[in-house]
Amino acid sequence: MGRGLSGSEVRRRELQVVLPSHLGDTILALPALRLLCETLVDWDIQPVGGPAVAGDLLEHQACGANVRTGLVGNSDGAVLLLAPSLRVALAAFLARVPIRVGLPSDYRRLFLSHPVPGLLEPLPGRRLRLLQAGEHQRDAYLRVARYATVVLGASPTVEPDGSFLLSPAVQEEGLASWRSTLQADVLLHPWAAGLQSKRWPVDRWVALARHLQDRGLRVAVSCGPSEPDRACAEAVVGALGAAPGVGPHCVRPSVWAALAQRVACVVLPDTGLAHLASAVEARSVVLFGPTDPRRHGPERGVVLQGGTGRPCWPCYQDRCAQALSPSCTVSLAADFVAQTVVSAARGAA
Repeated sequence: MGRGLSGSEVRRRELQVVLPSHLGDTILALPALRLLCETLVDWDIQPVGGPAVAGDLLEHQACGANVRTGLVGNSDGAVLLLAPSLRVALAAFLARVPIRVGLPSDYRRLFLSHPVPGLLEPLPGRRLRLLQAGEHQRDAYLRVARYATVVLGASPTVEPDGSFLLSPAVQEEGLASWRSTLQADVLLHPWAAGLQSKRWPVDRWVALARHLQDRGLRVAVSCGPSEPDRACAEAVVGALGAAPGVGPHCVRPSVWAALAQRVACVVLPDTGLAHLASAVEARSVVLFGPTDPRRHGPERGVVLQGGTGRPCWPCYQDRCAQALSPSCTVSLAADFVAQTVVSAARGAA
């Protein structure tokens, strides 16, 4: 009779989890990743793909191995598709991974071994069916992850944590960044990638900053590494006279989160950093336009919604069909936003 494998010799199977492509969605997927790690204890959880900053975002989050850039073939493994992509579903099929779990939208059902059940509906103005009625994107990722655990023979019993964990080294970097802002009270992040209609006009950001400065608050401006992001921040800073400490300050997302914890309030549009601020429990004021915060808003923070009185809201369109420039965000006046920010900042004192 042959000798059985010892516990240390048993080969663990690998679940490759294809991350969504945007920063904010990766933050929203953290509870789903932790659910997988805490439930599938006999599997190795391997995050794959995601935004360029995925490695920085997940480094200290206890939700799998270091991020892998692409899928690999594995005849004994599984793939979970959090990314809503037909291309990625095809890649999983071509990699000959036998168990492929994901939402069946956009003809992906053809390439999935286990389509996630449930009636989906498209968002206004969008073709793809990705969410259930009234469902938040964070809950959709959790629903997909729970179904994957059942497919793989486990029963989820945990309520996963959605907080973003900051290492001591990152906290020190955040402190240094805050000091470089001359210990700002309010951090403005004026850029939103993706839909142009999410953006608030530069002159409104400048007016907001001046309102806050008139109330004795120290203001700083942050930006991301992309050229449009940096250009937007520099336009705001230039209009303010480029005073010492204002910026723009460009740091990687984890350090930005530590910086956000230091200031009394961060102000930003509907962008991924709003979810990161929420995950570290930073005070925030988030400006929404054509998208629905009930579906895509941060869990924490004050949401100011433009356009809710319009019959076309929410539209999820890149440009406003009503010729508002840039969109229904223009209904949010700078002085009104400033009053909200002052209240939030004073609450932090």
